[in-house]
Amino acid sequence: LYGMAPVPRAVLAPLFALRLQRVRVLALLSLCVMISYADRTNMSLAIIPIMREFGWTTAPGSDKPDEQVEGLILAAFFVGYIVTQVPGGWAAQRFGGKHVLAAGSVAWSVATLALPWMARVGLGWLLLLRVMLGLGEGVCFPAVHALIAAWVPDAEKSRAVAVVTAFSYSGNVLALALGAPLIEHPQLGWPWAFYL
Repeated sequence: LYGMAPVPRAVLAPLFALRLQRVRVLALLSLCVMISYADRTNMSLAIIPIMREFGWTTAPGSDKPDEQVEGLILAAFFVGYIVTQVPGGWAAQRFGGKHVLAAGSVAWSVATLALPWMARVGLGWLLLLRVMLGLGEGVCFPAVHALIAAWVPDAEKSRAVAVVTAFSYSGNVLALALGAPLIEHPQLGWPWAFYL
């Protein structure tokens, strides 16, 4: 304010460092959420080519996917996802959001990368990996919100949640923009939607 002595640099430096650290944490959380949403979107793009390749169709030789199998594959994700919402929040408060988010990220990454190989083994393995993907991603938002609660001042929390939520939608857009060309590529095909 006018007439007041300037604040010494030694006092301001730690405040700027703390703000920069919060921005880094928020950027990493946003990236994590974006990857989470991209991973869950891949199956929506790849399911028809997967079902055709493995013959999960209405009749032998048919090109029309079996809608019941399609529904099972898509719903398997939500079986895992819904189970870990409340326990994920509890674990994030008890053990720290960083550890819960790291464990969830490893689980969903392994499930995503293994899915093309295990789909070749059989439908049961594909369903198991979809449940595992849901289990891993189900702890994402509870852990992210626990980290925002710990790192972000009250006056900035709603803005931080808005940024993270916006990145979830950008994950969908990213998966749609990159996944479809990969799936349609003659030498790459649907597995590459899960690798990238």
